[in-house]
Amino acid sequence: MAELIKQNRLNTGPSQAGWHRIESVLRCPRLYALTHIADAKPRVISGPLVRGSLVHEGLAYHYLRQKCVQQDDNENLWLDPLSSIQCKAEEQPEGERDVWMGEVKRIQKLVAAYITHWGNDSDWKVLDVERELKAKLLDPDTGEKHLYTQRADLIVEWENKVWIVDHKTTYAIIPKTMRRYTLSGQMLGYAAFGRALYKDKFGGVLLNMIRVPAKETDKNYDFKRVPVEPAPAAHKSFKTTILEGERRIKHYKERYAMPDDWPGVYSEQTCWTAYGPCPMQDICRWGF
Repeated sequence: MAELIKQNRLNTGPSQAGWHRIESVLRCPRLYALTHIADAKPRVISGPLVRGSLVHEGLAYHYLRQKCVQQDDNENLWLDPLSSIQCKAEEQPEGERDVWMGEVKRIQKLVAAYITHWGNDSDWKVLDVERELKAKLLDPDTGEKHLYTQRADLIVEWENKVWIVDHKTTYAIIPKTMRRYTLSGQMLGYAAFGRALYKDKFGGVLLNMIRVPAKETDKNYDFKRVPVEPAPAAHKSFKTTILEGERRIKHYKERYAMPDDWPGVYSEQTCWTAYGPCPMQDICRWGF
């Protein structure tokens, strides 16, 4: 059984050609080059990123097993949610593993509380878990076709509509926390895929908000689900935005031989974000 489980692992990582790739070159060309060409790694591991990744892992297996139950399949062919969190941490590179392992028990308790809170979501019919959505976008100026992808955390049928669900971890579930995603390219992309795939049956994109307490001893968990607010003007220009990102990538690749030659956007709003410093800040400051 252990051998079978090992074979049945979910891919919960980034999609092949997703929004974060486009967003990074539009935000800062140098960030794109360091991340996607040089494959540079942050010198300081982000605690929120680790915790968010572990939560995503646990929920992915929770809903995959739920899908199995709903379809009369054997859910035990997949790891249980809490074991998947442990396994994800153990798989990390040696230099980072201790940081990940230090968060395991905390996130296991959080995910267990989430499952208890929502009562296994019996009113959600699970359609897909960690599904990679793909589209080819034609650039009318160049005639080139560009692959664009996004990996949906969860797709469910609920109240006769199909929803794309995105799990989001945060320290506080308040209106401004949720509204920051209204103009998120990730959410705009999900909505575009949802409308294309499910037509009138598509209900929208649902934020599955999960409060991660600032302190490990804090058990004041909070969970909330909120549809992403409409942004019709942004939806109209979203394809243009993706294509502009592709054009910039091509332009800079042809112009600069080395990733650290690419221009940076040196701004206190870019180099230090709402989530803390840009992961490449130290490299931009001191070099490789």
